[in-house]
Amino acid sequence: MIHLAGQRQPALAERRVAETISSNVIGTMSVLASAGATGVPRVVTASTGKSLRFFASEVYAATKKMAEYLVAIAPERWGVSTSTTRFTHIVDNSVAYRRFRRWAHSGAPIKLHAPGIAFYAQSAREAAQLLVATIPSMHSAMPKLTVLADIGWPHDLLDLALDVIEDEQSDSFLCFTGYEPGYMDQIYPGTFDPLRDDCSPLLNVVETERMTSSPDGLPRIQRIQMVPTADASLDDAIQCLEASWRRGAAAVELRAQLHIASVALLKKTFEDASARDLETILSLARDKVGHAKEHRIVHRQLKTAAKAQGVAQRLAS
Repeated sequence: MIHLAGQRQPALAERRVAETISSNVIGTMSVLASAGATGVPRVVTASTGKSLRFFASEVYAATKKMAEYLVAIAPERWGVSTSTTRFTHIVDNSVAYRRFRRWAHSGAPIKLHAPGIAFYAQSAREAAQLLVATIPSMHSAMPKLTVLADIGWPHDLLDLALDVIEDEQSDSFLCFTGYEPGYMDQIYPGTFDPLRDDCSPLLNVVETERMTSSPDGLPRIQRIQMVPTADASLDDAIQCLEASWRRGAAAVELRAQLHIASVALLKKTFEDASARDLETILSLARDKVGHAKEHRIVHRQLKTAAKAQGVAQRLAS
């Protein structure tokens, strides 16, 4: 079974919190539970490159990270072999590209968050091939996460907008609006290891240490072992989130419950990481952690995990 249903628009997710939780979290849980109950042997799900972040404060990214956790524990909890794939922007089905085309065609302003925004992209064909290639890898009970190893250089969003204006022969002008809810402008500085140029940009420091061999004959695909162990605190938080959703709680309560679950997932991520990974992240982040709330949340949990594992205190300060 290939499960592709979900809410995928970050801005819309901020406005329709309950619907996003319903499709991305509760829906994924229902699919996995139903597959196990009816004897479906394998389930492949679609995730997003935004899930590589250690912690996400936005609704869309947070719910997709929660879905990845459910996939990881599915073999033990529901008895179904699982795998998930992280996609980046799909060119053939791009929300931003469609907006640019619509605005340019009507002569409306083309809205950009800011200049200098870069993004990775892949084609729908590549996405389909990645999903299909994931299925044979599920002969074991160990859940896997797969990504494209090489997705080329990132594209410049400003260049894309200018190309659309030219192609449409439009009188549209560019308008820089700042980041709308659902998008973030900074990622925690220790997320990537710049010295690991052999890894996909859709994997973080912790994940690259769990890389396994690529499927035979598919060198463009990288696969990592997901951590299959459940976490009691995180499971309790997900149950509370589901209970709030089922009784029709307001968006503010759902956001609060999702935040609690996201912090529990962050804590589990660092507890599952090796001392070497934690030291690497701390070294990369040293003197670069900003005042963003997300940075502070990640750094606090990182230092706690580092202290528990005896990582050098000079790095954890």
